[in-house]
Amino acid sequence: MGKLQSKYRCRSSVYRAVTREEEPPPTQQVLQYSPAHTDMVNSVAPLNSDLCVSGGGDKAVVVYDWRMGKLQHRFPGHQREVTKVGCQYGSSRLFSASRDLTVLMWDLHGGDQPVQEFCGHDLVVSGLAVSPGGYDLQGPVSTH
Repeated sequence: MGKLQSKYRCRSSVYRAVTREEEPPPTQQVLQYSPAHTDMVNSVAPLNSDLCVSGGGDKAVVVYDWRMGKLQHRFPGHQREVTKVGCQYGSSRLFSASRDLTVLMWDLHGGDQPVQEFCGHDLVVSGLAVSPGGYDLQGPVSTH
């Protein structure tokens, strides 16, 4: 039998990078806004196309206009850090869960005090969900 010979040629030019001048990508200016929280942020949820809701280690729930970079409202009602926030998109009602074993309901147009308190949890409330209709608060999750 004869020798095996490769039918492929070794062309190193195929693997070389083609050098051409590339345009640098357009630079985008990074906007920096003043912080809404004084401690870590644990949860963020959209309220509408301009506003978002967040909760964090500073025990506050904050409504922030992210397009304008302005704090719209601050709800200081929890005794310990906020672990989760939730709301129905387009609604004025907000919910916040906390390490203080409570879930609070807030109204964006109703002042600094919570509209309703959902207490009775034995462990830290680390999750919540608002029904699509905005009428039900579903599944507060308690963890240790």
